[in-house]
Amino acid sequence: DVTDNADLFNSEYCLNSDPKRHNKDIDVTRTLLSPRTLDLNIVDDELTPQETDILTLAKNLYSTHEFVKPSEPILSGPDDNEKTLKHRKLYLKYRSLIAKKHVAENSFFAIASRKTKGSGLSANHMKEIAKQLGLDNTAFEQFYSNAPSYDAQMEFLTKRMFQDPNFITNLIDKPANVDRQHAALLSLELMQERDSYDSMRRQEILLALMLEKLLEKRFNEVQANMPRKKNK
Repeated sequence: DVTDNADLFNSEYCLNSDPKRHNKDIDVTRTLLSPRTLDLNIVDDELTPQETDILTLAKNLYSTHEFVKPSEPILSGPDDNEKTLKHRKLYLKYRSLIAKKHVAENSFFAIASRKTKGSGLSANHMKEIAKQLGLDNTAFEQFYSNAPSYDAQMEFLTKRMFQDPNFITNLIDKPANVDRQHAALLSLELMQERDSYDSMRRQEILLALMLEKLLEKRFNEVQANMPRKKNK
């Protein structure tokens, strides 16, 4: 945004910037969390604006400094060389840090994958339900796109669909119809529980890494004070 930092960026660097994409590389809510469907397709050779925004946001969050593997002679020196042993320990620490960053990054891309646009096969069925809610095809595509993501489909099935007055009136219909509605609700509940389970697993891993990081200093102190056997 050219107005940031007292118009510091109001120069040749931002003359051709798209106002709709200002600061999207640092805005998690607007770039990742708010949109129901993202135009992401990493298997083709073309970067869409939303792909660029997601990748630059991920780079700002998790890859601010690229790790370059040291040359082999530094790591494959003699075992009795103090400098070589120091380099090996540093290399293992860097590898550990990179692995932890990738765990956090995995949660980021898991959310992005749920919001990736779908095949569009479910859109026609969703549009028919949306018409009963008073949404025409244009309004539906504005909210959910023509190829809704998994996240958008779940939001529609577990929230919007029940805003149809016919859903309430159908509950006082024949018992068989009520049983069908109940079966549909159970299937949606099962899908939501699965999504919650996956989310809780990611949270558990992240909490474990945070705990390990908090205990790292104490662990090093205990390890340094442990008696060691002398080599004969």
